[in-house]
Amino acid sequence: MRKKAIQLISGNVLNTFLRGILTIYVARILGPSDQGILALAMGSALLFSMVLNFGVPHATAYFIRQRSVSVSKILFYLNSTLFYGFFISTALIFLGRGFFSLVFLEGKNVDSLMVFLLIGIILLNSNNTMLDAGIIAKGDSKKHAFSLNIGTITSFLVILVLVNFTSWRIHGVLLGYLIGYIVTGVMFRMVFSEYMKNYIVDNRNILSSRLFFGFGLKAQIGSVASFFFKRVDLFVAGYFLNTTAVGYYSVGLGLRDIALIVARAMAGLIGGEMADEKSKINGTGIRLFKKGIWLNVVFSILVIIGSIFIFPAVIPFVYGIGYENAVLVSILIMVSLLPLSVAIIAAVGLPSYGKPMHMSFGTVFAASLGVISVWYLTKFYGIIGTGLSSIFSCTILAIVHLSLFWFFILRVPNYMNFRSYQEEALK
Repeated sequence: MRKKAIQLISGNVLNTFLRGILTIYVARILGPSDQGILALAMGSALLFSMVLNFGVPHATAYFIRQRSVSVSKILFYLNSTLFYGFFISTALIFLGRGFFSLVFLEGKNVDSLMVFLLIGIILLNSNNTMLDAGIIAKGDSKKHAFSLNIGTITSFLVILVLVNFTSWRIHGVLLGYLIGYIVTGVMFRMVFSEYMKNYIVDNRNILSSRLFFGFGLKAQIGSVASFFFKRVDLFVAGYFLNTTAVGYYSVGLGLRDIALIVARAMAGLIGGEMADEKSKINGTGIRLFKKGIWLNVVFSILVIIGSIFIFPAVIPFVYGIGYENAVLVSILIMVSLLPLSVAIIAAVGLPSYGKPMHMSFGTVFAASLGVISVWYLTKFYGIIGTGLSSIFSCTILAIVHLSLFWFFILRVPNYMNFRSYQEEALK
């Protein structure tokens, strides 16, 4: 397990570095206003993709370790989800683009090409998220990190060519991201198909589709609320301020999200281990959970300290002089990395022990407080208030998830009793 964790972290640190370069390059070539439009469009697309997962990633990560669902069945669920997701996402974007343009883009038109590119990103991100959950649950961290790195490099090269040799700017960036998602998705499919060859289902624990999706949808409520929670500051800034302010804000937000790759990868590894029957009996999952929390705390502190010294040089390089609060706002956003990374690790605990709905309720509660705080602080204090609200909101989320995990799992004397939690999860 230690070897897998080292491979996972080292591979994702490289991906963090590559995506950081890509984020800075894109922001520099687009400028703050177009970067703001791109951030709002991508935020909307990724939110839709979270909604259209229908809980498959959560159910896959949990039940694949129980060997209670076949890989062919998971692929069938995945393909069915993508099929229905295409029609739903198309309807959502075409119906909502007028509202989006009026509220966030000051009346600027969202053209049809951008719509089709966003639909592709929605579907491919859904595909990759679902396969990602299965690969991480299996513990294949080396191939997982390699696939992500190749996808990021592909995106960078495509964007480099399109932006410099064609007239496409936002469209070129979106197409670059889309092709990167395609490459990563193909590689994920290959890894997952290879896993199929050696995967044996435990016939004593075969699940019905109703139980599979029932578990997944309970956890999915929390994931959608969590993603909205992490993007609501961007949308509120777009509503009260303008796309230029959103562009400045989105660079810090993008760099924070990249740094969260390590926390998300560790969460997938820890969640898969905690869902395993043997880990529940011998307590390995709990011990890994605690180590994961401390590891992310140390990593986040190092990133925050680095950002304090690096951002004063990086942010002016990206946009030049002209927005005095850009550096301060970016540092404030990066400070929120510490509580947010802890919250991501803590959030995997309850679903792993068969309590996905508890996690979802906690996330919805914390997200509600986050919406109130970002709305108030942005309205009265501008972009600085938006940055401060990210620290407050993420801290609340971390406290809620840690408290729920302690109350429902750690304080219960028989928290390692696997059977009782499995039976409760399937009710």
